[in-house]
This record gives sequence, C-alpha cells and structure tokens, in this order.
Amino acid sequence: MGKIITAVFGGVLRDVILAQPTMFNNTEFYASPVIIGCYLYILQIKFSISPNIATLTSISFIIIVRMYIVIKKITFPNWLLLK
Repeated sequence: MGKIITAVFGGVLRDVILAQPTMFNNTEFYASPVIIGCYLYILQIKFSISPNIATLTSISFIIIVRMYIVIKKITFPNWLLLK
C-alpha cells in the first residue's frame, strides 16, 4: 500500500510543481497501473520468482502502461466520474 501512495503522491507533487491540474481535477488513470503492478509483484513473489526479477517486471509494467495511457490520452469515461 505504501508503494501505491508513494507513486500516486509523486504524480500529484509533479503536477503541483508544474502548476498543472492534479489527479483530483482530471480524468487520467493515475493509480490503476500502480495497483495492478503491485498485485503483479505480489503474484510473482507468491510463485517463488526472484524478488529482483519481480521488482523489475512490475516496475517495467507500470512504466509501460503509464506511458501508453499518456501517449494515447486514455481517460476514465464520463459516466464513471463523480460529479
């Protein structure tokens, strides 16, 4: 859980420093790739994969998915947002 909080807060801090709207003001996926990446890490550890390999694959997954989301400008659908 601490990794998720750190990853999400890092994005919020970046947005505040750059004077951009934070994750609370827009519809971008911020925590979803991190949550899935953390579960991927836990799953790999459960199946006795080396912690170093599990860390590298989970971090790579999170970075690749976040880059894809940013490049493709994928957002949450409007019906899913709280108004």
